[in-house]
Amino acid sequence: MGDKLSIRGVYRSLKKIYQINQVVKEIRKSLREPEMIKNMDNMRLAAETMQNASKRLESSLQEIKKTGVFEEASEVLKAARENKNNMSEITSAVKEMQVSITALRDELRLTANDFKRSGLL
Repeated sequence: MGDKLSIRGVYRSLKKIYQINQVVKEIRKSLREPEMIKNMDNMRLAAETMQNASKRLESSLQEIKKTGVFEEASEVLKAARENKNNMSEITSAVKEMQVSITALRDELRLTANDFKRSGLL
């Protein structure tokens, strides 16, 4: 009885190996089809193109860094921020002056009206 079990086990194993071999043959066959070859070639070309583009981009960035453009842009941004703060302060000062001038005008009107009433004007 032990011999039958081992023969069945060997038979099942051989059957699995045969099935796996059939799948491998199908895969190898599909890999040789012109469409698959073309697709793999296109993927290779796309990978090469991406690698070349990456190298060119890295080279361009190095060249830009050498020119100092990034540092200049940073300085311009800092100056713009400072100017923005200065403009904000100037705007506040102008608004305060406008309020003061309006108050002075109103005071002068009141004074002029007082002079008119008293007959001095």
